[in-house]
Amino acid sequence: MIELYPPEKYYSKVPLGGPLQGQLHPVGHFFWAPVLKTVERNPTTELRARYNSATKNYDIETARAGCKEFDESREPVKELDLRAKERALIVPAKKRPVIVVSTHLQPPDAGGRKFGDACLVAPLYSFEGDEHKASYPEPFIERVKGYVYEQFFYVPACSDPYCKEGFVRFDRIQPINKNWLEHRGSALSDDMLEYFQIWLWHFLGAELVYLSEKLFLYREAKMKALGLTTGK
Repeated sequence: MIELYPPEKYYSKVPLGGPLQGQLHPVGHFFWAPVLKTVERNPTTELRARYNSATKNYDIETARAGCKEFDESREPVKELDLRAKERALIVPAKKRPVIVVSTHLQPPDAGGRKFGDACLVAPLYSFEGDEHKASYPEPFIERVKGYVYEQFFYVPACSDPYCKEGFVRFDRIQPINKNWLEHRGSALSDDMLEYFQIWLWHFLGAELVYLSEKLFLYREAKMKALGLTTGK
């Protein structure tokens, strides 16, 4: 079996502190961030503001909203910073480790429009569930390890720097304002960052065989060992 990379060399430690701490967000570095769940239900929960003539203020309440509600125009609500066709959806979020996918760029001068100080990040999910037991079936874990799924990038367990065994989800990449990012003091090693970016390109549609022969052969061997069809 081809060894992709020794697990102990997946990561590198990043010293924290200094005048630039909190300003730099390099690709491949690990941060803590509130990760939003994907809105999957229709309708979902939203906040609505109704004007109360007695108090001369808005009463904020919850309601159900689906896709069709975005076609309706309402009176803008300053208290919720909403324009006529904007809605305030209630989306669950959880603080998770994330890997920076894009470098932080200063917002361009666009005639006063705000673009936001954001980075693209990909969240990490561990295989470990409650009571330190695996929360995923063993066949799924083995397939993630073998890079069977294009949307998942495997990360092994490590004690220093600390990381739980699990996977990065490319299908949950999202923008996070830099003010919400808290550095974890670790990053992918240079070699693993290269594989991380190769796998991201593959997830976006590039043919793996042209990106990395080693990663392609590793995946082919793993899929064959698992009894799966190869060739993608």
